[in-house]
Amino acid sequence: MGAGAPPAALPANDSAQHDAAQHDATVQRVQALLSDANGTWLQQFKSLGALYAATDSTFFSQTVRKACGSDIALTGSFYCPDERKIYFDLALLQKLSDDGAMAYLVGHELGHHVQSLLGTTALVAQARSRSSPAVSARTWMVAELQADCYAGIWLGSAIKRGVIHPSRALSAVLEAAAAASQSANAHLPAGTQAPDPVLTYGTAPQRLAWLQRGIDGGSINQCDTFGAEASGKL
Repeated sequence: MGAGAPPAALPANDSAQHDAAQHDATVQRVQALLSDANGTWLQQFKSLGALYAATDSTFFSQTVRKACGSDIALTGSFYCPDERKIYFDLALLQKLSDDGAMAYLVGHELGHHVQSLLGTTALVAQARSRSSPAVSARTWMVAELQADCYAGIWLGSAIKRGVIHPSRALSAVLEAAAAASQSANAHLPAGTQAPDPVLTYGTAPQRLAWLQRGIDGGSINQCDTFGAEASGKL
């Protein structure tokens, strides 16, 4: 091969095998992260004298239909409270080259599962149904920031135990997750919806602050974003 010549493309069969191997590796990594996170939350709930029900997961690529009671195609990773299941979009996950960014996404969606188990999800839905559009959007943002704080509870523990190996600072991890999500959602096909468009809420400092608070505090009582909002300290 001459100097500067581009590498030869993989044959079709080899390319398909490579893609399948990547998919398998991503699924295995996410399942391992989710299992560890469920273990952390089992201990958190136990410390509160409560029972924790581990969430289930399923994987798809780009869009999924008939998920979470929806008649339209859904995209992006999201949590379904009625099924107690996280839907993971492989196309989105494979854009997250950093282990920390992938773990953040897992932790954030599992944070929504924790909110559902604690009754927060139902209360938020009720409050939003009775609010103006502006207040409803604000309430949603506060709930998303709490999911970030819950993500931090597990991330802090997992990093200390060597389960997660982020190669970048937390701010860069969040930026990577945001960039991947925004890229995926930039040109959604007609009739497609992203139920949880990650990191499109609040400000970057707010998201980082609540993720860090979860990491530093390590417990549910450190994640009262609703109390912070009420006192003007969000």
